[in-house]
Amino acid sequence: MDEAVMADVRQIPTNIDEKALLRKIDFRVIPVLFIIYVAAFLDRVNIANALTLGLPADLHLNPKTNQANVALTIFFVPYILFEIPSNLLMRYFKPHVWCFYLISFWYKREEAQRRFTIYWCSVLVASMFGGLLASAIANMDGVRGKRSWRWIFILEGIATIVIGFAAFFLIADFPADAKWLTEEEREWVITRTRSDERSKQSIDSRAVLHFFSDIKNILAGIMYFCRCRDCTLEFQKS
Repeated sequence: MDEAVMADVRQIPTNIDEKALLRKIDFRVIPVLFIIYVAAFLDRVNIANALTLGLPADLHLNPKTNQANVALTIFFVPYILFEIPSNLLMRYFKPHVWCFYLISFWYKREEAQRRFTIYWCSVLVASMFGGLLASAIANMDGVRGKRSWRWIFILEGIATIVIGFAAFFLIADFPADAKWLTEEEREWVITRTRSDERSKQSIDSRAVLHFFSDIKNILAGIMYFCRCRDCTLEFQKS
C-alpha cells in the first residue's frame, strides 16, 4: 500500500456510522438522478409513440421515402456533435447546473456498481411507462382541438421542464459542497472515495490517450453505442 493511500486511511474519521451515512447519501443522490434519466429517456421515446398516433398523416410524411425514420435518426446528429463539448463544460459548472454522473464522486468503486445498476434501471422504467402514458394520452385525441400525438409532446415536455427546474434545487453537488452533511461526514466521503473535485487536472492529449488505453473504457463506449442503436431500431420499427 503506497504512502498516499496510507495517509488517506489514517485521515478517515472513525466515529462515523458507515451504513447510516451511506443510506443518507443514497436517499439524497440516487432518486433525483433516477427520475431525471426517466424523463430524459421518455423524451427520446415519445416520438415513436407519436408516430403511432397520427403524426405521419398530419405532417404528410411519405412512408415510401422513410421520412419518419430520418426524423428519428436526425436526433443523434447534434447528440453526437455536442457530446464532447458537453463533457468539457462539466469542468466549469456544478452538477445541479450541468448534470453529469455523480455516483462515482459519492461512492467507492465496489459501492458504485450497485448504484449504477439501479440508475440504469430507469431506462426499463421509462420504457415500461412510456407506452402506458401514450395509451392514456391517446384518449385525449381532439381535446382543445389538438391531436393526441401533440398532447404527448406537450404533457411529457411540461413534465420534463418541471423535473429540470426541481432538479436545479434537489441535485446533490460534490461531497465538499453538501451542506446536508456535517464537516466530518464530508471529509469521510472525500477521503474514502478520493474524489475531491477541487484538485482539477487539465485535459490534454496525454490524458485522452490514457483514457483510451484502458480497454474497459472502449468496451463501455461500444456497449452504450449498441444500446442507442437498439433504441433507434426499436423506434424505426414502431
